Amino acid sequence: MFERLSRYLLIVKKGGFFLKALVNSRVVANVTRILGYLFAIFMAYLFSLYLNARIGWMFVVLFAVSPVFSVLVTAVLKRRGRITLSADSDATLIYKNETVALRIKVFNKGFLPIPVVILGLFTPVCLKREDAADKGRFAVSVSPRSETAFEVRYKAKVWGSCVLGINHARLQDFMRFSGFTLYTEQGEALYSHTVKIIPDIPDIPADSPIIKSTFNAAWYNDNEDTKESQSYMLSGIPGYTHREYEEGDPIKRINWKLSAGRDSYLIRLDDEKESIQQTIALDMMGSADPYVNERAVEGVLAVVFSLIRLGVESTVWYKKGGLFVSHSIESQADVLALQTAFAEYSFMQDISGGGRQERVPAVELTEGKNSGNLLLFTPLPDRELAALISEMRSKGAFVTTISADYEYKSVIDNLWKLFEDYTAVKVN
Repeated sequence: MFERLSRYLLIVKKGGFFLKALVNSRVVANVTRILGYLFAIFMAYLFSLYLNARIGWMFVVLFAVSPVFSVLVTAVLKRRGRITLSADSDATLIYKNETVALRIKVFNKGFLPIPVVILGLFTPVCLKREDAADKGRFAVSVSPRSETAFEVRYKAKVWGSCVLGINHARLQDFMRFSGFTLYTEQGEALYSHTVKIIPDIPDIPADSPIIKSTFNAAWYNDNEDTKESQSYMLSGIPGYTHREYEEGDPIKRINWKLSAGRDSYLIRLDDEKESIQQTIALDMMGSADPYVNERAVEGVLAVVFSLIRLGVESTVWYKKGGLFVSHSIESQADVLALQTAFAEYSFMQDISGGGRQERVPAVELTEGKNSGNLLLFTPLPDRELAALISEMRSKGAFVTTISADYEYKSVIDNLWKLFEDYTAVKVN
């Protein structure tokens, strides 16, 4: 009885798959095309029986041999290489909400018309088609010795690196019964381009909890120079150093007397602010959610931008080209340089044969001047990262973890949740 019931369930399951395939638009189109072809032959046969046998049978023969003729002509076009493709984008580096256009051309160098070329485009995660249709397939026909061109426009919706272009191309015969593969993307990138989207620099208030916490931690965990400058502040006699004026600096901090004999303006820096340093690291492991990854990258930019406006310098560690690199933030220009550099950054989804130490430069962050307070931005605060943080803390590092995903909040201490407006709240 159970065996018979299992057999019935299997039949129902297969029937469900069949119905699902049947409602597929491509399957319906192919079935409709075949039925229309058979109906045309049937009507020609009726015409030969009841109206004119000679003309009717001529139509029957023409309909019968037309698929063979269509396939032969298409095969000749494919074999002689008369069809060429091209795909170009008008930009490779854009900001969010900007648009990029993909221009595609199909050339026909032969004296026969190209029946139909089906082009399958890449579906980029970080870009969205501007037109209403969200199809990734285009059907193109080309006259003899001419070209057909069209443009597809995309809008950048999320930070990241995306591939635009032709993923595969197929030449179909005139009757759309059969076809030949023209191109399949296998890593050559002949008809595709990589578009990098620059992340935003969110503007978060200086009195937000995460900035206040970071500023205080950097203050009280810095070196002896900071402690001396605190004594200056408490005594009301701060020491000053200077640097050249940069766009965005407050005018009231210009030392007019010292700048009078120079070709450039000099900005007065308080010793106590100048000596404060903050170390920030970006975890190399990413989430499956691109928006969570984006928030980690833009969270780093938001914090360093807020800190530099407070006069606090920072050093950002991230992985580039298989190696961990550090980026010093000493001015707003350095923030903009980091913003552009992050357009090249990409998270890893898996580490094959790697160890925990590869997620962040743990050795560099627990030695010398980098040891102390550390801000760690991560899209994936999992148990592996928690174990790595525990090791770093055992070597004297005070780690504050910031993430838009806090699924593992019970295993990571001092975890802050990063919201969509880039405000952060301590979870535990």
